Amino acid sequence: EEVTDRAEEFEPMEAAKTLQTMHRLGVVRGFAIRRLSNIVLSNRHHLGPTLMVKTLRAVVQMRFWSLEEVDEVMDVLQHHIQRFNAPMAADLLFSLASLDYENDAVLAGLLTQFLGRGGLEPGHSFASDTKRCVEVAWALCAWRRKDLQPQLVECVTALTGRLKKEREKQVVFPALVLFKEVMVAGRTQWQNCLDIPD
Repeated sequence: EEVTDRAEEFEPMEAAKTLQTMHRLGVVRGFAIRRLSNIVLSNRHHLGPTLMVKTLRAVVQMRFWSLEEVDEVMDVLQHHIQRFNAPMAADLLFSLASLDYENDAVLAGLLTQFLGRGGLEPGHSFASDTKRCVEVAWALCAWRRKDLQPQLVECVTALTGRLKKEREKQVVFPALVLFKEVMVAGRTQWQNCLDIPD
């Protein structure tokens, strides 16, 4: 209640971090989220890209930003993509796929950063954790674009090795469902890795 009452008094960085905390705690207060979101959107040019990527993910998952509002954020973030590390690229890919947001230049740039910065290589300084790698595979499935299948197969191949070690079945389930649906290469690998029957 206090957040709702004081929302308009928040500084931009405070508003962004509060939105992330609300998402993490599962606190969905529509009026407060809208007010805090407006503060972030109005100050998007002054907030750093790392903070904006994290906030975008939180608000998108709470289903409070439209494609038009995400466009406003991406107008700022697209100028920083070439400096993203793999985890940041993974987070943004997942957020954009969740909204079915498509922009060929942005998508190509994010995939370049994710794959080129060692996002699939365990032990690499910029490697993403397994959950993020699965989310990238999920994003590539969600877009259902044939031109993305080479990158998708690359993700599947790398993840199969990871999952044999980590066996994070609860993490991989959303991606597995999509793999089955679109029938891309790698479905059998996922089944064998997770001991999932036909």
